[in-house]
Amino acid sequence: MTVGTTLIEQRIKRTFAADTAEVRSVRRFVRERAATALNVDKLADLDLAVSELASNAVQHGCGSTFDVSLAIGAHSVGVEVRSRHIGHTVCAPSTWAPQQPSALSGRGLHLVRTVCDAVYVSTDDNDITVGCLLDFESDCE
Repeated sequence: MTVGTTLIEQRIKRTFAADTAEVRSVRRFVRERAATALNVDKLADLDLAVSELASNAVQHGCGSTFDVSLAIGAHSVGVEVRSRHIGHTVCAPSTWAPQQPSALSGRGLHLVRTVCDAVYVSTDDNDITVGCLLDFESDCE
């Protein structure tokens, strides 16, 4: 995982149970570790993005757990959420568009794309990884 142009100061990975009750724990885990790298506005964006990615791992993953990895730089944070899947795919982030107002779901990935500086998806035979980057290095000048 690349974290902007900033030297990565810390890498952390944790496994969570694939249960909706764990999404709150994921947000707290990420927020506590990212607080020193991001300003308040970006921290709120990270909270929203992580909540959506973790919720999707619980809702759409097929395993009993999912992994959250952080790469923390001086002015940026990268997050990856990796979950098991069987035949499930995620479209390229460039296609994540807002849903119709009448839609009951489907807004989350578009929100992630909107609040993050970069978003990516990778898959292999067993897993889907969705990652995002928040970087405010240019805001610090």
